Amino acid sequence: MRVIDDALANRAYDIEVQLQSAVPAAQLEAVARGVPDVEIAEAFRRAGVNLVGDDGGSIAVREGRRLLLSGYPVGTQLLKLPLREGHWPAPEEPGGVVINRQVQEAAPGLRVGDPITVKFRERKTRVRIVGIVEEIGSPVIYAAFPIFENITGLGDASPVLRVRTQGDRQQLAAGALEQALLEARLTPSLVNTKSEFRASLEEHFAVVGGVMKMIALASALVGAISLIATVSLGVLERSREIGVIRALGARPRSVVSIFLVEGGAVALVSAILSVAGGIFFARLLNGMAERQLLHVAVPLYVSRLGLGLLSGGVLLVVLAVGLSVRRLLRVSVRDVLAYE
Repeated sequence: MRVIDDALANRAYDIEVQLQSAVPAAQLEAVARGVPDVEIAEAFRRAGVNLVGDDGGSIAVREGRRLLLSGYPVGTQLLKLPLREGHWPAPEEPGGVVINRQVQEAAPGLRVGDPITVKFRERKTRVRIVGIVEEIGSPVIYAAFPIFENITGLGDASPVLRVRTQGDRQQLAAGALEQALLEARLTPSLVNTKSEFRASLEEHFAVVGGVMKMIALASALVGAISLIATVSLGVLERSREIGVIRALGARPRSVVSIFLVEGGAVALVSAILSVAGGIFFARLLNGMAERQLLHVAVPLYVSRLGLGLLSGGVLLVVLAVGLSVRRLLRVSVRDVLAYE
């Protein structure tokens, strides 16, 4: 969820509205700017396209999916996705488009600087990839309005509106915006806020995350119990050794220190092994989430709760050793050595 929050923070808009039919951008933006709590409103365009090779044959796209071509206004303030490679095209850079990582995965082999041919209906337009961005979503090719028009020829028709609100008033602004569009006879088919999008993603991951946490906690408890039992039985089995050490003049504090150091060493080695295993499996799961679910980089974060549980386990082992040794120290040397 931290990765998702970071990805959503890179979205410069709070509300996205999809209309049932495209309308002129100026009309759509004028209606939105008349709504209270709307700070910035920009109309975007979109169309479904395919990639084709120079010979007219389709490039192999995984699962046969079409790609989304998203047109953004020149000088937009609501498209600030982080670049993985390359750059956003400058106004004086004709034919430059930006693709997201999902396009690169759907059509393997695409790199920054590669020319591609985009097909919309019967129109074919040659453009060049100048940047690759990371975002959560479907495969998208981003093109400024002039390039979008060259590819599609749809004119000034915008079916998407993106809005940034003032303060934390997404829900109120979304309701007012939907009502304003209806009154202007611009029927929206979908009004989605950033908070609603996050809630839907959190709902998807909540079940899996809860199960994984339960498994991790159960593993920690079983491991701690097993380790405590092992070191405690080890101390009890060496009761006669403790008696010999005491008979040779060792003080109780020295005896306790010997076994605490030994128990602490066992707990420390166990902790190091558990951390190494945790990092290995966490990186494995993060890689799966990155490639198959989110399509954005999923870095490794250290859990403070996990470190607390690990430290608590080490302390429990040391405490168990100390209690076992002190219990044996209450028995006289004679009784310990006479025990068969």
